[in-house]
Amino acid sequence: DASRVGAVGASGGGTQTFLLAAVDDRIAFSSPVNMVSSIMQGGDLCENAPGLRIGTSNVEIAAMTAPRPMLLVSDTTDWTRNLPRVEYPAIKKIYALYSKAGAVSAVQFQAVHNFNQQSREAVYQFFAQLNPGWSDPRDLKEHDIEVPMLQDMLVLSNRTLPANALDLAGLFHEWRSMAAAQNAQPQNAAFLRDRLRQTLVVEDPADVIAEKNGESIVLSRPAAKDRIPGIDLAGKGDTAIVIDPDGSAAARKSELVARLRKQKRSLLLFDVFQTGAAKAPRDRQDHPGTTPGNEKDETPIERQADIAGGGPKFLTYNVSDDAARVQDIVTAIAWAHKTSAHVEIYARGDAAIWATFAAAVSATPVTLHLEDAPQLATDDDYLTHFNVPGILRAGGLPVARQLAQPR
Repeated sequence: DASRVGAVGASGGGTQTFLLAAVDDRIAFSSPVNMVSSIMQGGDLCENAPGLRIGTSNVEIAAMTAPRPMLLVSDTTDWTRNLPRVEYPAIKKIYALYSKAGAVSAVQFQAVHNFNQQSREAVYQFFAQLNPGWSDPRDLKEHDIEVPMLQDMLVLSNRTLPANALDLAGLFHEWRSMAAAQNAQPQNAAFLRDRLRQTLVVEDPADVIAEKNGESIVLSRPAAKDRIPGIDLAGKGDTAIVIDPDGSAAARKSELVARLRKQKRSLLLFDVFQTGAAKAPRDRQDHPGTTPGNEKDETPIERQADIAGGGPKFLTYNVSDDAARVQDIVTAIAWAHKTSAHVEIYARGDAAIWATFAAAVSATPVTLHLEDAPQLATDDDYLTHFNVPGILRAGGLPVARQLAQPR
């Protein structure tokens, strides 16, 4: 019965349960067990996909199940120990916005991290209440159960791997081929731009303010509390934004800026994220990364995190440096557009890639002037020059160029 699809899982399975329910409305009711917490978000790498919790947490993600029925199960010793008085009331407030506060409930058992009989029977009873007449009440209590031997529950215990079985690399290749086939389907520019914007976690700022002191300028988005330092060189005509991978001081000494200055152009030279004057220590560790010398054993996620200079979960909670640079350029475009009807961007090297993605997602059309842009043909090219989780899934540089070109 497609209208009565439910989901339940404990610990890492609880993470999969509330993630699934958050994104798929076909899950009519669910019960994440011993996982929803405000003090711990997920221990295993499989629970920490890059980009998963930027500016959010498991509590908010679980609340996205509203207004569909959900039972939150917790215990008294692990990270869900506060659920009855902290997370559950917060989620219930979200349900109340739908006038469905009664659709979410919570139970807690005196136990360690588990999926024990008490927890399981609570889930059985919850599901049975939502599906009256489907269950014999006697079946809601476990009895006469024999647990099979572990080897009998393992698919490949004493069995030969099928000849057509895929290993991890083969499975990833199949998944990637499916994604490429999807990307090959015609899509309108609005969809492609929105998908790219979400992947980059970039917004078109509604408000940009500037602090000026002589030629010095610092842009910021009040809500985000970020700061983009730079140099404001007054001139005539449309504003030209100059982005150099080494920052505004390097840009000012360049032949390009000398040429534009001779033309008396209005110039804005910016130190986008972690360049020039904007370089600053960034705590990138969630726990120690791969031990040097063991790089060959890394998973793709671990390699991406190591290239970003952090632990394997760093990109779960933080945007990459390159994504932050795109946001800074989009913010600069929004500011320049306040006083200039037409905005041009000059960028070289890796900055040319940042500028291309910024032009692709910006609400304001811009003209690009790019020099020495690196070619992004392989995974290593992206990891080296534009390390953003999911960027190939969103079409990568070809789609960014497609969206930027007509603008």
